Amino acid sequence: MDLESIEALNEVHASVYRSALKLQSIQRLTQLHVVLVRHIVAALRSVDGARDLDRQEVVQLLNRMYVNVSQEIPGHVTLEAPDETSSAIFTVFDKGGSVDVDSLQTFLVALCADSLAEKYLALVSLAASGTSPIPGSVNRASLRTLLHNLSMIPKLVHEEAVFGSVEVAVKSCFKSVLSPSVSRDHVVSWLQSEPRLLIWLPTMYRLSVSQNVSHNVRCHCCKSRPFSGLRFRCEKCVNVHLCQTCFFTNRRTRKHKQHHPMIEFCTPPNFKESMSSLVQNARHALRLKQNRRQRQVPMEPPQKPQSPIEERLDLSRNAPSPSSDQSPSPERSDSAQQTDWDIDQSEREALKEELRTLQQDKCVLEEQLETLRQTVQSEHSVLEDKYSQVEVTVETLKRHHSMLETFVTQALEKIEIQHNNDTTEDELEDEEDENEETEDDEELKLLDGDEDELTPPPTVLCGSPLSHNLYMEEAGPEQCLSPPPLQQHQPQQKQQEEEEEEEEDCGSCSSSPEERLMDAVQRLKLGLERDTWARTEHNTDKNWEELLLSADEVGDEIHQLVESLV
Repeated sequence: MDLESIEALNEVHASVYRSALKLQSIQRLTQLHVVLVRHIVAALRSVDGARDLDRQEVVQLLNRMYVNVSQEIPGHVTLEAPDETSSAIFTVFDKGGSVDVDSLQTFLVALCADSLAEKYLALVSLAASGTSPIPGSVNRASLRTLLHNLSMIPKLVHEEAVFGSVEVAVKSCFKSVLSPSVSRDHVVSWLQSEPRLLIWLPTMYRLSVSQNVSHNVRCHCCKSRPFSGLRFRCEKCVNVHLCQTCFFTNRRTRKHKQHHPMIEFCTPPNFKESMSSLVQNARHALRLKQNRRQRQVPMEPPQKPQSPIEERLDLSRNAPSPSSDQSPSPERSDSAQQTDWDIDQSEREALKEELRTLQQDKCVLEEQLETLRQTVQSEHSVLEDKYSQVEVTVETLKRHHSMLETFVTQALEKIEIQHNNDTTEDELEDEEDENEETEDDEELKLLDGDEDELTPPPTVLCGSPLSHNLYMEEAGPEQCLSPPPLQQHQPQQKQQEEEEEEEEDCGSCSSSPEERLMDAVQRLKLGLERDTWARTEHNTDKNWEELLLSADEVGDEIHQLVESLV
């Protein structure tokens, strides 16, 4: 096993954390940080009751285990993992080329990535399946074997002499137990109490869990913020936190000392922790101040008990002499009494002064404590108010958000409906325009066809020039409503005379009056239709004048027809 990668961890002063960090490096080297207990149990089912396994069998078992892991978590297991794990196992549990199956399972369970509860249950189940006469219980021998295998794991990193002996751990587990075996729950609860022999196991688990935890506080030594890993808070200094690197290397500052007690945390700080730290530090500071003032009060040294020889000497000294049988003089006795009275009075005054000072200090401390309590309560109430306001704001925002979503949805629906209606109206208008154009084209075609059918050929009189009516029929579409320029200024009587002469000269060639009236009406109709188109295209007053002239001509024709009939 190559241990050069963990030599730098020898700089860690705390032996428990040093061992846990080294074992964590071994865990990553052997790729056991992605293996769970169920993978180990599934791989050990192929052993078929064998007690010892050689190196090849161990490698095959580890290959099956890592294959199961790679199927669930691809890309986290390397090809060297089975060989590295087998080398580590044989370094610790080698018995002449083979290892015990229980030792192998203990090693894999202890260094796997599962939780502490799952590890403890698997280890206790392994101990209960040993030599215990009562099914489901653990006796001293099976527990001793399990603890011996677990204590051999720190030997891999040369830290086996740190955690105590196996016998002490067995005695602590069976303390106050009269039966030769204990239940599984008892052993699990004892393991959860973190005995000294296995203190590295929960420490390694906390180190692994805290790698993904970010602490949003500043390290007092390296000034880094935030930092990951374990967090250590000083119990004496106010709001002093250390990262695990500074704590492991014993870094200190002017405010924080190395001998200060520290508390380990693997979770980020919260309000409750900060307030408890503040109250605890305030209580500690007040207690130190009170002790310091008590030391300043003069104390009389305690009197030592006198030995028998000293008592005899005192008696001999205090024995009255013959000359002293007489009573002392009144002056000497009065002065002695006065001196004793002065001494007692001064002592009383000093004691009263000290008591008064202590009472004042007590009042000051009580006031400070009350002020601190009120401050904490006010801050707590302010935080509660802010929290309630935030809740109200969040609820209001949620309500506004829902209303806004509803409004936006309705607006989108209205826009979509309006768009569909506009599209439908545009399509209908386009269809109507197309229909109108089609109808107009058909009407034009029908009008052209009717004109061709209803317009008779011009009646040509024998030996006479073309009349005004024939000229209008032969004119183009643009000149159909306007007479020749020379005939526009002739009087209507001249036109009537010419028509009468034409009727007399060519009576045989002309038609009857009814036919001529029909021809005139037809010409008037065509003239009106053409005038409609002409007004639409040209919109001039000249067309109206031409139409009036045509109407006069038709009137003349009707008048002539009536006269001929009469």
